[in-house]
Amino acid sequence: MAKIFQFIPIPKVRRDLSKIVRQLGTDDRALVITKRRVPAAVILSIKMFEGLLETLDILSDESIVRSLRRSIHQGCKGQWV
Repeated sequence: MAKIFQFIPIPKVRRDLSKIVRQLGTDDRALVITKRRVPAAVILSIKMFEGLLETLDILSDESIVRSLRRSIHQGCKGQWV
């Protein structure tokens, strides 16, 4: 699930924000906003943001995490169901 990150300087974001938002609506990616060539902020597509929230929700449930770890451990030992 590799994402393509595009680096955009703040002046370009100011000038092209509407276009950038439109493009993010059709993509599953993140844009890194730079300030003096240093990463300063990130803009995510709504699809990527929702996926991030879902992942955080799953990882915050201890019983789900235990189950995932157990499954990974069993898979590494070749114990497939």
